[in-house]
Amino acid sequence: MYDLIYKRDDIPIFTLQVNQFHERGTWYVRIDTIWHSTEQLAARATINAAEQILKDMHTIFNQHNQCAVCLDEAFLVKWPTCSHSFCQDCTSSWRREKDTCPLCRASSSSY
Repeated sequence: MYDLIYKRDDIPIFTLQVNQFHERGTWYVRIDTIWHSTEQLAARATINAAEQILKDMHTIFNQHNQCAVCLDEAFLVKWPTCSHSFCQDCTSSWRREKDTCPLCRASSSSY
């Protein structure tokens, strides 16, 4: 048995399932057509997105680093105008008083 999948823009439209079998000295071929509905395609897109998120989880969790201000281990927030990152608490409290990065003093007024 094998499947022939017909796609348009990398989205499956229908699948032909081909099954060859031998019965009483004769070979037969059975072909079944499976149409992919729009609901199935939407569900497949959702599943693909969820699978991609799961694949990216190691990257997300590797962003758990030490804040340069308080030195706590935390998920870091990137400063809007430079490449520095700080924990959410330090970022929020700093921005209430100042408009610059705590390390390089880059302005965040454009954010």
